[in-house]
Amino acid sequence: MQTKKIQVASATADVSRAMKESKDLAQKLQLSEKSSLRLQLLTEELLALPRAMVGEFSAEFWLENTGQTCQLHLDMTANMNYYKRQDMIQASTSKKNSAEESFFDKLRDFVEDALFSQDTLDSYTSESASNLLVFYGANRAQYGISWSLSQYKSELEHAEETDELDAAWEELKQSMLARIADDVQVAAKGNQVHLVVKKTFPDMKTA
Repeated sequence: MQTKKIQVASATADVSRAMKESKDLAQKLQLSEKSSLRLQLLTEELLALPRAMVGEFSAEFWLENTGQTCQLHLDMTANMNYYKRQDMIQASTSKKNSAEESFFDKLRDFVEDALFSQDTLDSYTSESASNLLVFYGANRAQYGISWSLSQYKSELEHAEETDELDAAWEELKQSMLARIADDVQVAAKGNQVHLVVKKTFPDMKTA
């Protein structure tokens, strides 16, 4: 089952339609009240990403389920290049400070940089060097970039213990998205980024 695709790009976009689709899907799948609330929280967390991003892009959101697993999709396409976006960030009054960023902030930065880097992966990795998500859970190749929350957690578990690593675990504990989702996957190629949030609901009624 798949919901309608909804445009959710701008900060002023009406996300009420997307939230309604999430609630309606939960009802169709006969989710419990607790599971329905979790699905709506994941929807809200995912939709917060494009609303918090810098740059010109289009974004489309939809939900679907396979068996007892719900997938929340966000397709994004950049309408400007990496260097133009860097100029916008430099001109912005709010500058990035990774030392004070939450997991959500780092995920937003990662998605922004992946989206607008396009084919300039060297520029992308150097600009994002302070973001742990670049070094854990990410795979970079000439054809694109991918990252997953499950791989991120796995690599953190096997990394040498440091203050920075402890901080990363604390950020995950404080993140609603990281706590509820089974996985968050990011795939970037050219000027497009696709995000998928996955959550299995054992109480889901399947045909």
